[in-house]
Amino acid sequence: MCYLAEGEHRGKFAHWPPEGGPALIEIPNQYSELPPRENRERTVILKIHGAVDRSGPEAEWDSFVITEEDYVEFLYRMTNDSAVPALFYEHFRDRSFLFLGYSLRDWNLRVVLKSIKKELPAWARQREAGDDEIPPSWAIQRAPSELEQALWLKRGVHIFDVPLDDFVANLRNEMSH
Repeated sequence: MCYLAEGEHRGKFAHWPPEGGPALIEIPNQYSELPPRENRERTVILKIHGAVDRSGPEAEWDSFVITEEDYVEFLYRMTNDSAVPALFYEHFRDRSFLFLGYSLRDWNLRVVLKSIKKELPAWARQREAGDDEIPPSWAIQRAPSELEQALWLKRGVHIFDVPLDDFVANLRNEMSH
C-alpha cells in the first residue's frame, strides 16, 4: 500500500497486489482486498511517504510526501482513521516491522507510531512489558543518537547503524543465494 500525496487521489492509499495493477482505496475501513492476516506467505508493505516507479504504466500513481503540507495532510488522515484500512491494522498485531531510513527525530514518524499504538493497545502493552511472543522489529538508520537508540529500543525495535544503500545491497546479495 502506498500513500498518494498528490494528484486526483490525494490523501488516499493505493494497493498494489502481487498480481495486477494498483487499486485505489476509496473507503479505507471497507477495503477488503489485503491478504488475510493468517497468510504468512505475503509480506505487507506500507509506504507512508509515497513511492516512485518510473518503470511502467503505474507511473501515473507516482506520488511522495515532500512538503510540510503533505505531512500535515497525511498525519491528519492517520489520526482521524480516514487513511489506513482497518484490515491493515490487523496485520500489525503479530508481525515484525522494518523501518528503512526513518529517524525518531522526525515528528511525523512519532505521530504514526503513536497512531499505531492507539489502534493496538494490547499489543503495545505486551511489547512494553517485554513479552517474548511479540515478534521483533528493526530499524535501519544512519548515525542514530543515544537517545534515538533508547527510544527505538523502548518500542521493541532493534536499530542498526547502516547506510540504507548498504543494507539494500546486502539484502539483495543474501536473497540471490
